[in-house]
Amino acid sequence: MVDVVRHFHTKEELLQLMRAMAVYKLNKLHLHLADDEGWRLEIPGLDELTKFGGVRGHAFRELSHILSLLGSGPFTNSSGSGFYTVNDYREILQFAKSHHVEIIPEFDMPGHSHAAIKSMEARYARLMAAGDETEAMRYLLSDLADRSSYLSGQFYRDSAINPCIESSYRFVEYVVREVKNLHKDILPLKVFHFGGDEVPQEAYSGSPACAEFLRSHKKLSSSKDLKAYFVRRAAMIVARYGLTPMGWEDAFTMSNGMTVSVEELQSKEVISQAWYNTWESGLAHRAYQYANAGYKVVLSPTTHFYYDNPQEPDPEDWGLHWATRYINTKRSFNFMPESIYDSIDYDFWGRAISKTDLCNFNRIECVPLRIPENVLGIEAVMWSELIRTPGRMDWMLWPRLLALAERSWHRASWETIELLSKRLIVRKEDWMSFSNAVGYKELRRLEELGVNYYLPRPGARLRNGKLWVNTAFPGLVVQVSNDAGHTWNDYDETVKYSGHLLLATRSHDGMRRSVPVALDA
Repeated sequence: MVDVVRHFHTKEELLQLMRAMAVYKLNKLHLHLADDEGWRLEIPGLDELTKFGGVRGHAFRELSHILSLLGSGPFTNSSGSGFYTVNDYREILQFAKSHHVEIIPEFDMPGHSHAAIKSMEARYARLMAAGDETEAMRYLLSDLADRSSYLSGQFYRDSAINPCIESSYRFVEYVVREVKNLHKDILPLKVFHFGGDEVPQEAYSGSPACAEFLRSHKKLSSSKDLKAYFVRRAAMIVARYGLTPMGWEDAFTMSNGMTVSVEELQSKEVISQAWYNTWESGLAHRAYQYANAGYKVVLSPTTHFYYDNPQEPDPEDWGLHWATRYINTKRSFNFMPESIYDSIDYDFWGRAISKTDLCNFNRIECVPLRIPENVLGIEAVMWSELIRTPGRMDWMLWPRLLALAERSWHRASWETIELLSKRLIVRKEDWMSFSNAVGYKELRRLEELGVNYYLPRPGARLRNGKLWVNTAFPGLVVQVSNDAGHTWNDYDETVKYSGHLLLATRSHDGMRRSVPVALDA
């Protein structure tokens, strides 16, 4: 999944990504196209979605566009602004088809919908000024009398589409129909992802429309049940168009913690994207819980495949730290999709833990996987709060995506070994083979594809006055500088180094170096 909302990434960037994905048989590209911070796909007939919601910058009371956020600056010509026109999107689809990649579009709702809500309020204002109240109300997503007081995880006070007004569902249906039409005759749409995650509990508590709605829907006990109601309606709309509904795992969790039954959603298949497995949360079992309940499941564990997180346990390494301390290529490589509890490795702070620590002492509920055929595969996720440029996107995705391809397409022999000590020995041998292939062959291939992959820092230590170095991927050259980085030379084990040294790994083409590490010899 690539988030093109928090910071926009161009059509050309997506084509370049798919070109590299196809080499490694990564055959699904999930595009996160709508969130609080923007709407990135032109929807014919709802111009405000992109003319208003696709633009960010300083704006008085958000009367002309979305407010600047995440460092996108005061002006509207930054990475905070942008969208794909109909022609752009169809070109993306054509390219995807020729590279055997399925595009899965996502429009997050009812939460994470600030941009859509404000866009439809702008449409409402325009049409009301023209005297057309009926049309103004047609796709409105908010109860204009709502006085709910809440703050979303992203600090929005108006980020939840109102589930109690029929215009919200007209909007959902319109978007589903138009997106399906965009795919028609090129790459027919199969899956529509509607998000469904992270709706604040108090989102509708002050809405008169919802108060009236709850009085006439006695099965709903409070406003906290309205998110699940919206999800049911949205899923049924998607299914009515012959598409498979997909959402983040919490979309299908009710306010009492129970799972919405697949039957209630009236779709032949429903896909739950399982993500929140931070081990201490006690929620890692939900991936298998959904699979056992009849959902199809895509595994996107935050601990192993959230690629907006740093690649090294270094406070200066680029990335967010909300999900885990770091995810390097090796950690993704070690993941066991058919036995996720055997993937337990580190807690949030990077301290070593194990399946024994958590499952055997009932610190988490380790539900077994009873219907393995319901697990469709693994998906890496890259949120773009800190990712503004093409080079940074490459840097965060590669070479970690190589481990995703390995675990998705190949069941390693060590995955079926019950005895932990034996499994770790065989896994280590497999990693050595994989890391050598990456270092000597695949990084060169990525350079030929124009990919600006991440260069890990080298390891270095002094022993008996001699400098020793190593790299995460054998084959990468380590360079040394003893003049504060003005000049660099390849490491030579016969040289006796002294003074204040900087060390960095170098790309095969000699064009880039890693972030350096310092050592006094």
